[in-house]
Amino acid sequence: MLVVETIAKIRRAHFVDGKSIKQICRKLRLSVSARLKPPA
Repeated sequence: MLVVETIAKIRRAHFVDGKSIKQICRKLRLSVSARLKPPA
């Protein structure tokens, strides 16, 4: 499960820094599927 701070880091890296989801997941040690799941 992702916490709000992690989601904020992902959004900042993607929209501000222009990184791909794959690069962000590698940096934050997340699986791509965990990132792409909608919140329950």
